[in-house]
Amino acid sequence: MKGLPPALRRKKRYVAFKIITDMDDLNNIEMKITHTLWQEIWQSILSLYGEWYGNAGIRIEYFDEKSMEGIVKCCRDKLESVIVALTLISRIGNMNVAVKTLGVSGTIKGCRKFLSPRVKK
Repeated sequence: MKGLPPALRRKKRYVAFKIITDMDDLNNIEMKITHTLWQEIWQSILSLYGEWYGNAGIRIEYFDEKSMEGIVKCCRDKLESVIVALTLISRIGNMNVAVKTLGVSGTIKGCRKFLSPRVKK
């Protein structure tokens, strides 16, 4: 059985983002930021749009805990909503944060261009 032809597949977009925090020393944080970040993204979407909107095909494709930059994959038709939900995140665990959107692309390779040069590898 073949997969869906390209014309019938859901279009996807990749959003590059950076987390800005007020904490100076991130090495002392004992929690795993990636899992907590996923929970905060999900909670932000649920509180903003509700549960019926929650399945936007959102997935964290890449996250670097040293540079605090990452890439989120989502459906094209819900791109603006995902960017708004990312922007509204103000806490991850016990850290005050701000999430800045760096850029949007249709491919993960194109989205890596928005990340800092150290992260691109």
